[in-house]
Amino acid sequence: MTLWILDTDHISLYQRGDMNVINRLSSANPKNLAVTVISLEKCMEDSVKSRKLLLVSL
Repeated sequence: MTLWILDTDHISLYQRGDMNVINRLSSANPKNLAVTVISLEKCMEDSVKSRKLLLVSL
């Protein structure tokens, strides 16, 4: 079994629709995909920051 640990770059590319990343992840067994707590926290932090910027720009 191969475990794929996704970092913040992989997650960001996936969210932006990068077809190379999407195709590669689609070929993997979901049970073999993981993210670290650090990547999860960073993605959540970036999400909060972007929402605050959106509210400020309104």
